[in-house]
Amino acid sequence: MAIQLATNELSSVNDAPFRDLLISNFATTQEVLNELLTYQGNINKQLSTLTTNINTSVDGKLIKQDSVLVDKLKAQSQDLTKRISHIIMGTDTDSIPCRTEQDAFRWRAERPARRRW
Repeated sequence: MAIQLATNELSSVNDAPFRDLLISNFATTQEVLNELLTYQGNINKQLSTLTTNINTSVDGKLIKQDSVLVDKLKAQSQDLTKRISHIIMGTDTDSIPCRTEQDAFRWRAERPARRRW
């Protein structure tokens, strides 16, 4: 978006050198503003490209991370299902000693206390 400043509409009431100086100042200002607008457009394009690249990269990493977590959760779910199945059938080697100890403690607690005289 170029900016066109009014430079030649100055009256010639002022002396010619002053008028020419003002016109050159406006022309220089106009050139600088147009360059700044061009730079701003380029920066916006680069920022848009950079944002897109970052979003693509982050999305790819999140997808990989999510798939790894899903795989871990599936494996844990399968292990837990197997363990529950073994516990229900009474064939879980880890829970059998624990259950036996619990039963023994309960039996001792429920049995009447002997009096020693």
